[in-house]
Amino acid sequence: MIAFTSPFIALLCVLLSDLCRVNSLGCFTCTSLNGSNPYCRDPFNPVHVNYETKCKQGMDGRVGTFPAKYCTKIKGVRVDTQSEMLVRSCGMESMLNTCGMFRFKEHDYHGCLMSCKANACNEASVLRHVSSCIFVFILSVFVLYTNS
Repeated sequence: MIAFTSPFIALLCVLLSDLCRVNSLGCFTCTSLNGSNPYCRDPFNPVHVNYETKCKQGMDGRVGTFPAKYCTKIKGVRVDTQSEMLVRSCGMESMLNTCGMFRFKEHDYHGCLMSCKANACNEASVLRHVSSCIFVFILSVFVLYTNS
């Protein structure tokens, strides 16, 4: 039987964390104005929508684009025209998952601003994601301890 020591377990953790590191965030990107893109609307079906595996955004005061930190979803109804808007994209700052009144491109909206930090997490009405890396890590620890 193999004896697993603390250094071996530490090495395994480092290797798993390196495997699970994400250099770029992948997000769904689409826009629907008054239902113009039915595939972008909720309920969401990602089959017909663009998925950017290395979503990039500009940063204030800097030239060029940079790997995004968040996937975003902006959903609202414009106050003056009652037109619906839904935008799935990526961004550099958290939107703090808030609902209420907000301003977007010089217009007032009533709706929700949502952001998340996992690949493809801007697909659902309630943003969610379960990391496969955490599952692999827990499974590895379980196998290590059942074999020792």
